[in-house]
Amino acid sequence: MASDSKPVRMCVCGQVTFKEIWDSGLRDLESAQLVFDCAKSCRLCEPYIKRMFETGETEFEVMD
Repeated sequence: MASDSKPVRMCVCGQVTFKEIWDSGLRDLESAQLVFDCAKSCRLCEPYIKRMFETGETEFEVMD
């Protein structure tokens, strides 16, 4: 991660961290959207949440 960029850790619109979603035991985007109301407004977090479900990671570098 570049030293001047902060890691992406949460859905800002839904005000929920990726760690909270992961720790809930949910394992797909649709369930996370229903329970946490994330990835429904601006949807900028959607690729991060999908990657979280693929890898188990909860912090990411900014994606292009």
